[in-house]
Amino acid sequence: DISQTTDEQGKAVFRQMIYWTYQVQVSWQGLTVHQGSFSFSSSTRSYNALCKVHNLTVNVFDAANKPLTNAKVTISRGSGWQNIKYTSGGSAVFSQLPETVYTVHAQYEIYTNTTTVNLSSTKTVTIKLNFIAMSTCKIVLKAAWSDDKPVANAEVKVTNSEGSIVFTGSTNTTGHCTFQLLEGTYTFTVSKGSATQTRTLTVTGQTTLTITIDTSYRISTVKVEVYKDGALAKDAIIEIRQNGQLLDIILASNGEYTFTLSDGIYTIIVKLQDQKQEKTVTVNQDMTVPITFGTTINPMLLYMPLALAIFTATIIAVIKLKHRAQRKPTRIILQ
Repeated sequence: DISQTTDEQGKAVFRQMIYWTYQVQVSWQGLTVHQGSFSFSSSTRSYNALCKVHNLTVNVFDAANKPLTNAKVTISRGSGWQNIKYTSGGSAVFSQLPETVYTVHAQYEIYTNTTTVNLSSTKTVTIKLNFIAMSTCKIVLKAAWSDDKPVANAEVKVTNSEGSIVFTGSTNTTGHCTFQLLEGTYTFTVSKGSATQTRTLTVTGQTTLTITIDTSYRISTVKVEVYKDGALAKDAIIEIRQNGQLLDIILASNGEYTFTLSDGIYTIIVKLQDQKQEKTVTVNQDMTVPITFGTTINPMLLYMPLALAIFTATIIAVIKLKHRAQRKPTRIILQ
């Protein structure tokens, strides 16, 4: 016996064969799907084997004949062979199965059902599970300030018509929170700091809703970083003022400090040794404010080279004068 494995086109090539009549047998997935004879000659050099394989489509429905997506379908036969697929739109298709009797088992959550099918041709079987699936709807909730900026890390709570909490979560950095709900009427609550807003809505399908909070409740973090010579400066004094009124003053021992401020315009005053800087900022979101100081130069150091130069020139002048004073006049006598 000589065997070969077919390629992706279903072809198998046997080389250097003598002209003869051969028995042809094709096996697929462990079962024989074709038997025949082939008289190999100079005029007949190829053979088409029509295999007994068929497609099996399995539909999985609930008790109300609603197709179930992501139901687990397992088909099996003797000798331990099995194949597993998950339904999409209520169906799973098993292609090119050999003719035989299969056991078909369907499972959705804790619900199961089993049937058998004699696959002698391409077939479709339907399995019903004894429960009714409840429809869930995708909910996209957006929390926004009244100036349309996102409310990040806001608490989200959803209660049903009976007052029971069915979902809790929080918004992401873009102010969104996504979850699933059954059809029904719900109250959506969004909380941020001392602010709370609610909205009641009946859900019948995919829903997008926006809950708005007034900016008067917005509290932002303002981080002040004080630098000198490229590094955080120690023991900087930071003042926060609004309309000239002092709101806060701290000693930033490590060169940085974070304030929590409501919306508005503020003046940040930073004092470092004998230097001082001011910066005005508009606060309506979390922000970082860098303040940079240059190297402080002692004024005496600026005058020292000049004083030294004058002192040196004076010494040289004195020495020259002294040398001149020591010279004696030359007397010339003519005879």
